[in-house]
Amino acid sequence: MRRFLPLLVLLSLAFAPAPFPRPQRRGNEPGVNEQRVQGEWKTVIMESFTPDGKKQKHEWPVAMVRVKGRHWTSFNGDGRVTANHYTTLDTSTKPTSLDWYNGEQGDSPTWVGLIRLSGDTMQVIYIHGARERRPTFEKPPQDGFLMTLQRVR
Repeated sequence: MRRFLPLLVLLSLAFAPAPFPRPQRRGNEPGVNEQRVQGEWKTVIMESFTPDGKKQKHEWPVAMVRVKGRHWTSFNGDGRVTANHYTTLDTSTKPTSLDWYNGEQGDSPTWVGLIRLSGDTMQVIYIHGARERRPTFEKPPQDGFLMTLQRVR
């Protein structure tokens, strides 16, 4: 009997249940790409950051953003165009990087940021300037902005 006990223990381990699947990491929902950001988006809130990293409401004249192809067009409450930018997305970064250019793509972007989507809500954190200073959602810079948009159905 003593010889069979270790064998019995070993066999019982062979039939242990498989571990549960790991939950997916948040931050960059699968499928964040140019196709998913297409359409019209209404402004929910625009925020800037204080020197100590706290969010504060930022007055912004943009009521809606239309994304068509690689062009982002901003509209005020009267429906007039306030800005038109050419954009690029880099889906190899997590979260996805988003750069805005005045007119067509130039040497250096006007604004650089990150984009994330959750259902019909899009958030973009961005700053004016070079890619080396790209902001993060976790540690926003005091000269950064956080734009929250809701898809228009």
